[in-house]
Amino acid sequence: MRAFAALAIALTFFANVPAARAEENQIEQLRWIEKANPTTDAEAALKKNDHTLLAVQGYTWVIPGTDESRKSEYKTRYGVRVIQGTSDAAINKEHLRLIRLATEYAANYNRYLLKRLGVQPNAL
Repeated sequence: MRAFAALAIALTFFANVPAARAEENQIEQLRWIEKANPTTDAEAALKKNDHTLLAVQGYTWVIPGTDESRKSEYKTRYGVRVIQGTSDAAINKEHLRLIRLATEYAANYNRYLLKRLGVQPNAL
């Protein structure tokens, strides 16, 4: 019986290791956002003729800084790149903080990009 209990504990521990690594990976994927500048990054994208808008993942993807009801139109016209590591299910307070930073960054990036393209964020 002790051997079975030890085996069950070991299996539980090792089964959770990949999940913990996946959670850690989501946070690490967002670390860049702490030092990112949306205006500088949008200008760099424009110089490469890249008009792709940034989105964050929630229950479904969202394009911050734009009219949510027009997201399909924006996706078709400009393309969308989801910021990896974002989610509607924050792992912990740090992950939530980074998701909020990513959402703010994406909103500022998208507004700036669209303004430079001569488009109002709420209209096509």
